[in-house]
Amino acid sequence: SSATGTNYSSKFKVAKSGAATFSGSALFNFDGDSSLLLNDGGTNASQIKSGAGDELYIGANNTYALRFLNNGTNNVVFDNSSNVGIGTASPLQLLDVQSSSASPKIMIKVDGQGSSLTPTAELILGAGPISSNDSACKVYSFRTADYSSAAARSSGLKFQVTQNNGPRLAMTIKET
Repeated sequence: SSATGTNYSSKFKVAKSGAATFSGSALFNFDGDSSLLLNDGGTNASQIKSGAGDELYIGANNTYALRFLNNGTNNVVFDNSSNVGIGTASPLQLLDVQSSSASPKIMIKVDGQGSSLTPTAELILGAGPISSNDSACKVYSFRTADYSSAAARSSGLKFQVTQNNGPRLAMTIKET
């Protein structure tokens, strides 16, 4: 097949077992409007792309998990209960992150706020319905100095709780 302005070539083989082998690129046009491209992504890489303006849905049967593997190991798992596991084949919570590292780290980082004193990252925790994210329980980092100079970079943590459906600062930790 070919798309306007693009030439796709493919060698397609089907073995007696039913396994299909492609050499080159394969463009599937299912309904004349939506397309899917399986392509060489460069050195040691493959690509799966939807056509321009098309959404790409990836899913599994509702009784099975959707798994992303690397070298046969589950890196990310979406199970049939909508739990997401990173570093585990069987997530037990809505988000279950596990590591075999002795000192694992999870980073939430916002770039592009070089000289701003606004919070850099928020962890919002809701134990039920909330009016807005502004009134939710939060842990957030904040800057106590201008970050445009490495020597001036200082920050702290604030802990916010909800009281009578409104935000209330419970604790601040910063340098002295």
